[in-house]
Amino acid sequence: MYIPLGKFYDGKSASGYGADSEFSTSGIAITYSLPTGEKQVINFNYQAIAGVYIKPGKKLLIVFYNNTYQYLEIKSIEPVVSILKMAGHPPTYHSVNDFISSDNGKVITIIGGAIAIILALYFYIIPFAADTFAQNLPIEYEVNLGNKIYNQLISQDSIDTLQTNLVNQFAKEINFDTKYNLEITVVHNKELNAFATPGGHILVYDGLLNKLENQEELTGLLAHEATHVRERHSLRAMASDLSRSIFLSIILHDRSGISSVLIQNADMLNSLRYSRDMERLADKGAVETMVRNNINPNGMIQLLSLLKRQDKTDQSYTYLSTHPATQERISDVRDFIQENQFNVKDNSKRSKIWDELEVDIARKEKSAHH
Repeated sequence: MYIPLGKFYDGKSASGYGADSEFSTSGIAITYSLPTGEKQVINFNYQAIAGVYIKPGKKLLIVFYNNTYQYLEIKSIEPVVSILKMAGHPPTYHSVNDFISSDNGKVITIIGGAIAIILALYFYIIPFAADTFAQNLPIEYEVNLGNKIYNQLISQDSIDTLQTNLVNQFAKEINFDTKYNLEITVVHNKELNAFATPGGHILVYDGLLNKLENQEELTGLLAHEATHVRERHSLRAMASDLSRSIFLSIILHDRSGISSVLIQNADMLNSLRYSRDMERLADKGAVETMVRNNINPNGMIQLLSLLKRQDKTDQSYTYLSTHPATQERISDVRDFIQENQFNVKDNSKRSKIWDELEVDIARKEKSAHH
């Protein structure tokens, strides 16, 4: 097979010579022209080939070794490739750059780049865009959205009206330092759980409320959830989890579309997991709230310790599945307390409300046993 317009490097000169080559079953005959115009012929058998490499521009570089390295560069065509493969020298890429420069390499590089962009969008850019969008929503919109989510959630629950009134009265005696109007609802549910919706609603299951041992623990619980509200953690966590669904709405600036996605997934709030940073910030906010209100912040440690004990004895779905009371959290709360000086002052009104709440809890527990 005759292959014209190649280039031969004799290993002596850095410049190549124009060459024609003939491929046969026994080997390769190369005819090349010296600068003087003199023709030279050199023959190689296939055993002399040290390697065959694919080069950019659909070219092949055949490397011969016979005391010194010599090279033949020719156009890559399928019949030549087949002959070289049959001779035991399939062409390979000499370097990564050569592969990337090839047609196949370009296709794979484009596909790989597209996959990388898609993965970056899916795992980083879209959640970041959703979180940024959630943090910058007007508060009026968030409150309206939160009310719709709350109404959907509460339609499935039975409200304890008396305990709801008492806990709201209790909360009014605490300065949560938030622009949101906090509304607390106690619902009948044996699970140990409490969570906040966007916009200011806090739902407390009576299964958790009945386990609290003192008013400081209740304050810590409410202050923790109030911090989630103030920092928009519920909205941001929902937006992050549902970011792939609401991304198109963000692009189109369609707030009603975002509302629909969030409301349709309202049920996820009672099992929504916050990031470690969000939980740490909520714990810190709870301690600061207690210090600001002259309430013993050690109640927050007591709350976490209580929940940790309950989690060891009850492996059912609990508050800890979404707010894990790890030893690390307890240690962090101790550090927060040490960073603050506090003076404990009794609030007789708040204490009286707590006493009323305890009486009602005891009465209902007694009634449940009869």
